[in-house]
Amino acid sequence: MQEPKPYKRPTRRIPPLDADNAQDALEHDHGKAAREAIAYADGNLDRESKKNEHDRSEALRDTIHILFGYGLKGAFILYGLALVSVCWHYLMPEN
Repeated sequence: MQEPKPYKRPTRRIPPLDADNAQDALEHDHGKAAREAIAYADGNLDRESKKNEHDRSEALRDTIHILFGYGLKGAFILYGLALVSVCWHYLMPEN
């Protein structure tokens, strides 16, 4: 009985862009995949992915910051309304 052959993953390689194809790709918007292929071929994919990750995390932080600000303002407004209500209760006569 023969041993089964181990699976060998096919290797794929993105060829580097020559000057004409790179210029054509830059002049025309071929979509996100083409921009990623250009960045990979130029060796900038790692730098661009780190920049995109930074931008996403900053957008999330900005959103959390804005929501926290609204929550804090809402808490101050509710505290102010409660304070006005308590002051009204103590200052007005019961009858």
